Amino acid sequence: MTFSHSSPGDFRSWIDGRHESDELKQSARDAVDDYESALADCNAADSVDRLYDAAIHLCSIVWEVALPLLSQLAGSSELARQRIQRLSTERNSELRRRSIQYLDDFYPRSFCIQLLHGLLQDRSAKVRGFAVSRIEGLGLVELLPNLKTALHSEENKVARFELDYALCMLRDGYYEMHRSGYCLAIRNADSGPGGAVWIRNFRGKPLSAERVRELGIDVLCREVLDNHGVKPLRPWQWKDE
Repeated sequence: MTFSHSSPGDFRSWIDGRHESDELKQSARDAVDDYESALADCNAADSVDRLYDAAIHLCSIVWEVALPLLSQLAGSSELARQRIQRLSTERNSELRRRSIQYLDDFYPRSFCIQLLHGLLQDRSAKVRGFAVSRIEGLGLVELLPNLKTALHSEENKVARFELDYALCMLRDGYYEMHRSGYCLAIRNADSGPGGAVWIRNFRGKPLSAERVRELGIDVLCREVLDNHGVKPLRPWQWKDE
């Protein structure tokens, strides 16, 4: 179970419902307490440090509480952002991946760009691929040149797919896949956090690359998003653009 921008009460209720040892549940509750202390600016540095230690805990009940809370705090706290930056340089590749798991538009955009740019060059293909997916999801078009450069040198097949997909979605607004037939992904996140609408049929007929060209990609994308697209949940919240 993971959380994003949930209240301390939500986390405490989740902890109470878990079948874990009392010791682990108390460690998770302590992380919630440290988050609230940091919000109140009571010994903020100590509270954030303890929250960071909980975010790198081996047991999921602890880090699945501490990490999203640390990330929520990082939206407005330079101190917490420093800890997220540190997390992105940990020796364990899973911890580096987690550093961007809750990255969102409540962070300063410049921080997201800098952090993800660094992880594009991570030694782990899993981390590189996840960084690419976060760049696309956050609509960070500033990193398009870096994605293009990374694609030229990437050897891992999964990471290459992530790069190709992100490049097309950010640059063109759509992605064409030829796998078990033709499929089209249309980006649906220009005005706020969203995703992609995937379609194989249009106006009752199967799609193909040739039919897309005949219809016109702009016409097709506009009609799909107007009639079938899931609207973004909210407007983008970037504050330092």
